[in-house]
Amino acid sequence: MSSLVYKIAFLSLIIIGVSAFSLVSAGYFPVAIVNSHIVTERAYRTNLDAVVHYYDAAVKTYSKLDFTNALADPDDLRRLALEQLIENELVHQALSARLGANLSAAIQKKLGSASTTEKFPSATQALYGINVSEFKELFLQPAAEHEILDGQLLIEKTTFDNWLRGAKRDAKVRLLIGNFRWDGDGVKKK
Repeated sequence: MSSLVYKIAFLSLIIIGVSAFSLVSAGYFPVAIVNSHIVTERAYRTNLDAVVHYYDAAVKTYSKLDFTNALADPDDLRRLALEQLIENELVHQALSARLGANLSAAIQKKLGSASTTEKFPSATQALYGINVSEFKELFLQPAAEHEILDGQLLIEKTTFDNWLRGAKRDAKVRLLIGNFRWDGDGVKKK
C-alpha cells in the first residue's frame, strides 16, 4: 500500500513540475504586481517585441528618418514598456472600480468598428509583428480605457495626468525584474 502512495506522490510531483515548466516557458509568470494584480512576462515581452518591430518597420518605410536614438538604450525601452503596462493596469483597475460590470460594454462601444477593416490584420502583423487579438489587448483596449477614464475625470474637473500622478504615488507596485525599481513616479533603473 505504501508503495502505491509513493508512486502517486511521485507522479503528482512530476505533473506539477511539468505544468509549472510549461507555464513559465509560455511567459505566464509575473514581472510586476500592481495593487495585487499581476503583469505577466508574456504581456511584457509581447509589448516590447511589438515596439521594436514597429521601429524596425518604420526604419524600413521611412529610411530618411533617423530612429537610432529611439532604440539606442535597450534598458530604457524595457523600462518604458514595463511602465506603460503598469499605467495600463492602474487605468484598468480605476475603471473597473468605477464602471464594474459595465466596463466591457464601455470598451466595446469606444472601440466600435476600429479593427473591422479588411487590411487591419495584415497591417498589425506588418507594423507590430503581432496578430489582431494581441494588438487589441496590448494597444487598442488600453487606449480605449484611457479615453473613457479621461472623460470621467473631466466630469470630475481633474486631468488624466494629475490623476495618474496620484494613482502611481498611491499604487503598491512590486517589480520582479532585477534591474528596475518602482519609486512612486514610475519605473527607474537601479
